[in-house]
Amino acid sequence: MHLDSVVRILQSFGIEAPSVLAAAYLHDTVEDTEASIADIFTAFGEEIAELVYWLIDAEQGRRKIRKMMSAWRLGRAPFDAKLIKLADFIDNTEDICRYDRYFAPVYLREKVKILAMMARFEGQRFSNLPIFVEASRLTYLGDADPPNTPKAS
Repeated sequence: MHLDSVVRILQSFGIEAPSVLAAAYLHDTVEDTEASIADIFTAFGEEIAELVYWLIDAEQGRRKIRKMMSAWRLGRAPFDAKLIKLADFIDNTEDICRYDRYFAPVYLREKVKILAMMARFEGQRFSNLPIFVEASRLTYLGDADPPNTPKAS
């Protein structure tokens, strides 16, 4: 369901490029299956394989270091890969805040850094995109008080 949701989110923001939608369907394949980036390259071609490559979380080490390296990678990723990651953030943020309120603050702080790095490298043109605005709204709002979680009394 997650992959369908990511594609639907992209489409809801007017993103219809076939290579972007294909890569969105495949963005978790290398992490979640036995498939490799070479398999994706062979089956779908270079353009789609490159987008998927930029979206693979392959960093190693302690969580803090992995997430910092992820922010560096995603900040420098191609524009279309960033669009997929924004849709992924939107879908994951809604689910994590709804179903894992204890992990949500950690997740949201990490995403704030990644969004900032993306905006830093792409500039205002990127940070004004409606999909970026929505990902930021969910992430920053959630960072203060995750949506759909009980308020502390």
